[in-house]
Amino acid sequence: MKKLDCYFNMQEFKKWLTVQNFKKWFSLKSIRENVNKEQFQKYFVETLKTNYAEFEGRVGREVYWRFILFVSIIFVLLSLFDLLLKTPFLIVLFVFLMLSPLIGLSVRRLHDIGQSGWLLIIGFVPIIGWMILIALLSMPTVSPEKKTEAVG
Repeated sequence: MKKLDCYFNMQEFKKWLTVQNFKKWFSLKSIRENVNKEQFQKYFVETLKTNYAEFEGRVGREVYWRFILFVSIIFVLLSLFDLLLKTPFLIVLFVFLMLSPLIGLSVRRLHDIGQSGWLLIIGFVPIIGWMILIALLSMPTVSPEKKTEAVG
């Protein structure tokens, strides 16, 4: 436990992890205040309508990460609902339906930073690959004029 304290202060974490903080950050009121219907329509529904399985082109950081946020929120809500139903049907269906848009959006995000979409394969390497992929997907946009080689 001593070694863990030098990297992670457990007392500070326990202070932060109170019922009030949990209710403040994860309440439906907080989610409603930070995520409105227009954002959901713009970043989730429109992305699915216009580019369901599109692997060419580019997409910016904001659109990418907002889409990931909405997919994550829906995933958690469906997981809770599946726990109540005691069946994994809804979550399996949701993952199956979101697989192509998530891969396509990630490939287009990699194109936006001037990288090949094939770099997405790094995600198959546990932990290190995921961290590298998150870092890559978080990088700022590279303008097409500054690119030196073709993306594809």
